[in-house]
Amino acid sequence: MTAEPSLTAFERLVALVTRVRAGEGRTVALFGSHVFLILFAYYIFRSVREGLLLESGSAARGSYATAVIAAVLLVLVPVYAAVRRRYDGARLVNAIIAFFIGTLVCFWVAARAGADVGFAFYVWVGIFNVMMIAQFWALAADSFNVKTGQRLFPAIMLAAQLGALCGAQFTEALARVIGTNNLLLVGIVLLILTASFTGLMHANVPEGSRAIERGGEREPHRPFGGFQVIAASRYLALIALMIVLINWISSTGDFIHRDFVKRHFEAVAAASVAPAATRDLITAYMANFFFWMIVLQLVIQVFVVGRLFRRLGVATTLLIPGVLSLVGYALVGFLPLLSVIRMVRMGEQSVEYSLTNTLRQALFLPTTRAETYEGKTAIETFFWRFGDLVQAGVVFAGTTYLAMDARAFAFLNAALAAFWIAVAFAIGRHYRELAARNLTNAAPQLTRAIPHAECCPGEPFEHMLPRDLFIDHDPGDVLTLTAQRHDGSPLPDWLRFDARRHRFHGNAVGFDEPEILVLVVATDHDGVSVSGTFVIRRRIAAV
Repeated sequence: MTAEPSLTAFERLVALVTRVRAGEGRTVALFGSHVFLILFAYYIFRSVREGLLLESGSAARGSYATAVIAAVLLVLVPVYAAVRRRYDGARLVNAIIAFFIGTLVCFWVAARAGADVGFAFYVWVGIFNVMMIAQFWALAADSFNVKTGQRLFPAIMLAAQLGALCGAQFTEALARVIGTNNLLLVGIVLLILTASFTGLMHANVPEGSRAIERGGEREPHRPFGGFQVIAASRYLALIALMIVLINWISSTGDFIHRDFVKRHFEAVAAASVAPAATRDLITAYMANFFFWMIVLQLVIQVFVVGRLFRRLGVATTLLIPGVLSLVGYALVGFLPLLSVIRMVRMGEQSVEYSLTNTLRQALFLPTTRAETYEGKTAIETFFWRFGDLVQAGVVFAGTTYLAMDARAFAFLNAALAAFWIAVAFAIGRHYRELAARNLTNAAPQLTRAIPHAECCPGEPFEHMLPRDLFIDHDPGDVLTLTAQRHDGSPLPDWLRFDARRHRFHGNAVGFDEPEILVLVVATDHDGVSVSGTFVIRRRIAAV
């Protein structure tokens, strides 16, 4: 691959988030559009389910639905495995989309007929969320090689977050205009559009960015589907355990936050001179909380995630969310204030929806197809919901029998976060081993001597390096170029280096040296580099 690609305008925009190679912009756009539409539709369904559920029953039914979702997934995971043996890749994803479109049509017809579909639709949305997202990222992991996935997943995840934001705003703006039931029709249209991207995005991954073929070994029949795949892999079992811990900690954090919010605003309402409804105060507070959480989440996704992946790698970055949770909940335990839990939850959820989610998807880049589809689906569906069940049981036991308050639950979360860090460390070790089997790490190469240049003092100067001057044969890798003097000192003030265009340029005012020895360094994603030198000689203008 050449080190100096000619990037399109869109690829230059993506480069603000992460490294990108020429030709990958179309792929990012297709994958990004697909997941944007999924999250757009999900946030429509998420709002609709609340309206359908609360119109005909109490809020407690939502808690009961969580247990039903986990039970349904126990049956659905093996059924999914049987479907995957007949379909694979893009065909599998579109088969899942077709299933959800068909059931959604049934919900729309039943709701139009006046049937009470609130509870059933709540369960459906819970399954749609985990199943559709898992399928998308399984296809992405199956489409990209390890280094490409590490680079592009942060940009694709940003599209998912923008889809969620737009879906929520769309529903708020049009719910009263077109009605709750008709929002289901909008969701059907969105899913049809989503299916139209599936084959295109998988087929348009550039050759150097594609996943390495992992062999065509015959897969055994697995009656229990993804559960058996996880049981056979220590790596997947650790990921499943981490997912349970993440959701357990996050759900408990929600409980702690709600407890502080409720007590605080009940006191504010009681002490207010003018009558104030606790409900209205809490609604305003939560709206402000979610707004700033989303802002912080987008900032982290745009400016932090890709850089952490590049500088620390997936395995080391995997430790960061657990460390933040450990420090945050220990702080809440020692300083039980609403301002503290607000800060901790805002930071934790922002990191969870940006960094942690991107990490979870990258962990499946070096796995087999069965692990990528069946194992990942079981982990992201059943084990995610199982974390909800564990948390609900612990909160019930803690508040009912152990007299635990929010502070005690904060210390419990800190202990769980410490366990999470240990599990993440073990996962990182396995990830490095698996990644090493799925990629090479050949050093970049200098293909020829760098041409020398001449410059006349006081005149404009330009020197272009050949496009194929540096190459790297590792699939999915990208080279970063830097330039300095040969002794390590910076280039003179008048001389600039445009790394994207491989262009040295400037106005040689103050060029009074006989010559400048310039060192050009090309560094790959793993920090391996090669360098070359050339000379800029001073030329005296003819009189």
